Amino acid sequence: RGFAGAKSAPQIQGHEMIKCIVGVAALTSMMLGGAAVAAETYDLGGEALGVTTVVWYKPAGNDAVAVFVRGKDGHMWAQVGDGEGGGWTGWAPIGDLVLKSDPACVATSGSVIDCVAMGPNNNIFHVRHNAKSFTWTDWENLGGAGAGAPGIARTVSEDGDVMLDVFVQGPGKLLFLNAFDGDEWSDWQNLEVKVGGAVACTDILVVGAHCYDTSGGSAVQFSDLTRTTGSDILVADLG
Repeated sequence: RGFAGAKSAPQIQGHEMIKCIVGVAALTSMMLGGAAVAAETYDLGGEALGVTTVVWYKPAGNDAVAVFVRGKDGHMWAQVGDGEGGGWTGWAPIGDLVLKSDPACVATSGSVIDCVAMGPNNNIFHVRHNAKSFTWTDWENLGGAGAGAPGIARTVSEDGDVMLDVFVQGPGKLLFLNAFDGDEWSDWQNLEVKVGGAVACTDILVVGAHCYDTSGGSAVQFSDLTRTTGSDILVADLG
């Protein structure tokens, strides 16, 4: 199914997405290192202000890919394709928040997607999709003073708790982290390392997180940001 019934988005009324998530096949094989298959290109239409963010997840146990982008109206828009890279549902708006940055999204579980973006007053906002109930939360304000698009990653704490980690460049060009343990947010923590702007982040086998900064013309990697700060963070220029 698509993203119909988003309770935070009155615009979605009349924009219900096609309920057609099916299949596993070519893209799954490619992602998991299987036999080479011919790649296909799909024109998804729409008009975007920035770059897309893509999430692979498993609603109802079936492989699906969700694409998110900031549209020309400033809202976040999304559409879903099936496990073969086809069956696209068409674009639907998610919420009525006017974004000031591209969104960043991650699959927190097979049926939950979390997205963050910079909104009014440069605050960072978060929204969550539950594929089992086909609902979205309202955009919640996490505060902060962002200076670029945030990054997001799913990690697991030393206690085995699933964590949602949000990173953003804040005051002084320093990188800040806000983590959600399923019950509450940690509030913003200064990681005491400088970045040049928007960051893209990912987990390290779910036990930690890397972030990447390309604002200086090369890719700079910041390692293990959920467990280290300041001079303990390994910074590597990847060229």
